[in-house]
Amino acid sequence: MGAIMWRMVKSLFVHLPLMLLALGAIYFVCQGHESLSQVIREQYRGSSSKALLTVLGDARGDLMKWTFVGFAASWLASCLFLASAERARPANENEAGSKLGLWSFLLIATIAALAAYGWVSLTRAQASLLPGTFMASLLISGLAVLAAYYLSTALMVRRVMRPSVPLAAGLPARWS
Repeated sequence: MGAIMWRMVKSLFVHLPLMLLALGAIYFVCQGHESLSQVIREQYRGSSSKALLTVLGDARGDLMKWTFVGFAASWLASCLFLASAERARPANENEAGSKLGLWSFLLIATIAALAAYGWVSLTRAQASLLPGTFMASLLISGLAVLAAYYLSTALMVRRVMRPSVPLAAGLPARWS
């Protein structure tokens, strides 16, 4: 049980810096009145600058919350995979790759969780921001979440179970 918990903690340490980078990039991309859509700028034309900054802060907050939920889902998925792979005792190379289906399913589940939560929670941000700004934020966050899932599973899985993670054999094994 101790090895499983240690791998989960190390997985968290992979997720945290990537999450902070993604949140910082979203903050940088969604900065200033220029990132707001033309419709919002027209709607708040006579209002104070503070009103525009409030709208921008709300949209940025929605994107950051979506990013946080995505990283939480990714970490949970990686922990499930690592716990399952830790308990496996493969007898040969074919059995070592037996968890590839689980790894793929959890990757798809993470993407589905991102899409579903985004569908529900990002309508205000999409309406408030320029399409390019909104898509750049989604791309930054989505790629960072997927990279965190891949790296945490590929680096933390037991060496003998590395065939269960695509291209993991080429990564350093000292973390696992």
